[in-house]
Amino acid sequence: MGYIASRDNPYDTPGATMKKAIALTVLCLSIFVAVLAGVKLLQFRAMDEAGRKAVPPPETVTTARARSATWETALTAVGSLTAVQGVTIAAELPGKVVEIAFQPGTNVRKGDLLIRQDTASEEAQIAGAIAQTKLAGTVLDRNRQLLPERIVSQADYDASVAGHEQATAQADAIATLIAKKTIRAPFSGRLGIRQANLGQILREGDPIVTLQALDPIFANFSLPQQQLGLLRPGLPVRVTCDVLPGVTVEGHITAVNPLVDAETRTIQLQATLANRAEKLLPGMFVTVAVRLPVRKRVIAIPATAVLYAPYGDSVFVVTPTPPTPVKGEGKESPPMASAGKGKEPPPSTGAGVVTPALPSPVKGEGQERPLSASAGRGKEPPPPTSAGGNNPAPSPRAGEAYREGGTVVRQQFIRLGEKRGDFVAVTDGLKEGDEIVSTGVFKLRTGQAVVIDNTKALQFEQSPAPENR
Repeated sequence: MGYIASRDNPYDTPGATMKKAIALTVLCLSIFVAVLAGVKLLQFRAMDEAGRKAVPPPETVTTARARSATWETALTAVGSLTAVQGVTIAAELPGKVVEIAFQPGTNVRKGDLLIRQDTASEEAQIAGAIAQTKLAGTVLDRNRQLLPERIVSQADYDASVAGHEQATAQADAIATLIAKKTIRAPFSGRLGIRQANLGQILREGDPIVTLQALDPIFANFSLPQQQLGLLRPGLPVRVTCDVLPGVTVEGHITAVNPLVDAETRTIQLQATLANRAEKLLPGMFVTVAVRLPVRKRVIAIPATAVLYAPYGDSVFVVTPTPPTPVKGEGKESPPMASAGKGKEPPPSTGAGVVTPALPSPVKGEGQERPLSASAGRGKEPPPPTSAGGNNPAPSPRAGEAYREGGTVVRQQFIRLGEKRGDFVAVTDGLKEGDEIVSTGVFKLRTGQAVVIDNTKALQFEQSPAPENR
């Protein structure tokens, strides 16, 4: 509907009309925004209420019980392997390599030839020395026969003795030079990588090859001085290495160092291990466990049940929950028109909530009584009991809703001890018989509902022997 300005009204101008239109538009927009905000606020409240009532689906887990076990006491340390006899064979004298008589990585016996250096000059010299020794010996024998007859003087005889000894020493010195240039294995063992080549001029001390005796082999390790009273030679040890997964090598302590390290306050020990297969090599990193004669009782649980974290290790304990009433749910329905016809309104239910139905009334002679097996006898039905049978369960009342009982988990912080196979000892936080989640603990939280399914539970062993695939 158009608006026409009047000449009699000076305020009825096009500018004033525009201002009224703008004000009306702003008012309409404000009302629209307020209505929209109210609708959204109601929606957010409904979503928040639904989120509070929502129950996440239960997780399927496997469980195990904390059990008491008797474990042997052991002192664990980190050590390294050392050969009983191990050297780097080197040249004693300078010379040229003329023969290499070994293959790298092979086993040799004591006295086997390894390398021969050039000894041509020494062999030429030893021939003259041997001839000189024979001549000196002949002169000595002759003077020995003539001395009783006074044909030679005592001084000539003594000179012949000294000449013979000097010639013999000269020949022995040349023979020693030849022996030093003929390098042989000092003991039986396995050779390493060859570091000398044919025709190479070796200097004094140049390495040629390493030689290690591998059976038996030493394991050197350290323990704190507080445990010195428990240690003695002869105690059995158990050695494991990541090179041989699942394999344990037995041995015994052969030496305890009488000196305690002043810097670390530790005592050095040495154990001897059998190494017939020669799988263990010097320099390897190993874990040594000294087996003590004392045995102790522990609470053992599967190692997979532990949730390791920087702030502390924990497990999830399985706890059953009884039915609990839910506030604000299952209110009594108002009477309906059909109530007079003997029909009851259906019980209201909610998500995850069970509302117990009241017993149907049976009309009698002017009075109503509950329908039960004891009807007509004047007896009331016994109150229901909980799952344990000791405490009476809460009796459902008219208009009150109950949430079904189930199984939930509770996070329990523990203190761990030593580990044996698939199990780990718990020193604090659990007691024997507690049921805990054995696998999949990383996906759980305190108070979460779970479903126990042990049909595919893992088999835990204290001394597992996995297949080598």
